[in-house]
Amino acid sequence: MVSRAALTAVVAVIAWGVLTFGGVYPWAYWPLLGGAALCGLWLLVSGRRSRPDLETLAIVALLLGPPLVQLVAVPQQWLEAVAPKTVEFLRAIDFTFSQSTASHPLSVNAPLTRMTLLYLAIGILWIAGLARGLRTGIIKASTLVGAVTVLAVLVAMEALAQKAMFNGKIYWFWESQFKVAFNHFGPFVNRNHFAGWMLLALCLGSGYMGGRLAQAGARLKSGWREYFLWVGSPEASGIIATMAGLSVMAISLVWTLSRSGMAAACVALSILTAAGLGAHGRGWRKIIVTTAIVFAIAGAATWRGLDTVAASYGDTRTLEWRFALWGDTVAPLKDFWHLGSGLNTYGTVMILYPQSDPGVHARQAHNDYLQLAVEGGALVIVPWLLAGALLARRIPRRLFEPQDEMSWWIRMGAVAGICGIAVQELSDFSLQIPGVALLFATCVALAVHEPARSHSRRRTSAKATREFASGFRHTKSG
Repeated sequence: MVSRAALTAVVAVIAWGVLTFGGVYPWAYWPLLGGAALCGLWLLVSGRRSRPDLETLAIVALLLGPPLVQLVAVPQQWLEAVAPKTVEFLRAIDFTFSQSTASHPLSVNAPLTRMTLLYLAIGILWIAGLARGLRTGIIKASTLVGAVTVLAVLVAMEALAQKAMFNGKIYWFWESQFKVAFNHFGPFVNRNHFAGWMLLALCLGSGYMGGRLAQAGARLKSGWREYFLWVGSPEASGIIATMAGLSVMAISLVWTLSRSGMAAACVALSILTAAGLGAHGRGWRKIIVTTAIVFAIAGAATWRGLDTVAASYGDTRTLEWRFALWGDTVAPLKDFWHLGSGLNTYGTVMILYPQSDPGVHARQAHNDYLQLAVEGGALVIVPWLLAGALLARRIPRRLFEPQDEMSWWIRMGAVAGICGIAVQELSDFSLQIPGVALLFATCVALAVHEPARSHSRRRTSAKATREFASGFRHTKSG
């Protein structure tokens, strides 16, 4: 009963994040933050208590510590000594700053940085709670990812229907305050953000399909008769339905014509295809898994029209605009490279810097790495790189650990999604959308959680461990 309630709550929060326009409005993101915090806390305190390991505590400290430092108010003379450009900026936008302010944080806009810190803390709580729930068996990874896949198929179907009968409004009734109807897709104001969310869901769904095929193959005896009989079974029908759903998801992603989204999807699914050919692909199963993934993307591109997809990459106007914006960002980067301007303050800082396109005020750099360099400086980037290195070291360890086929494939799908969204953030800012960030946090939890105890007991022999290690090494060499 507790397991079902926890799963329902987690899926409901994920659904709220995507269906409420990505959770970008206050009426949407406050319930989203509250729901994510409650779910994370509930899963953390449920079941048997255990102390977090030192590595986990170090990761949390490295992620939360630097933004906290940016919010500490320091005397103005100290601020002038360590961050003169911050004082110069504050004086330029507030003529009373020198006379009325005895102290000020490093952030040029403390409320925005404080809000970002809240997002970050709740995201960490969500990851920790979900990882614990997966480890203790309160939530099954296959059930969670299966539910997310169903949700993604429904979102994809709505998006395609809306595209076919578009009247300039999301859900045919909601008119965005940003007045960019040409860029809407599905529940999202920006088609690139839809592509980012769908990319993550598609990778998770592909991992889920790989796990189902692997489980089915493990129970089948060799021989064509067995295979043909299996095709008519309920298990095969479920796998075929999953493949059809993944095709719909892939089609919706390609129909966005989001170049960053399509490129990121190709990178992510290439990683998953390599996994299918290597570590856990066995005989006909690896052929079916990799063929299904490749055909889903190829079929989606063909459905949209290869010439249309090629033309979208041929139109470089928005890319040229991004290049110009990145050039404009060099100036604030030079001024704030050491301590940063404060998380989530890029739009504030760019008020005083000239832009190549004076008709548009850039609130985002359209490159999250570059934006983070301006907002965080070395103060944030160095600790976050260390935290990322610790997480990156943990993921291969989890892949090597004994676990069932389904758990391994879902974990691999989550890893592929993380790599894919990392590519998209080179020219976009999908992770600044709360609904996308929440699904990304879900992928992180699925990638780093310890295998459930019941799964670990199924394969504990040295032979099983050697199979996993040798298979993964084969994948890397391939």
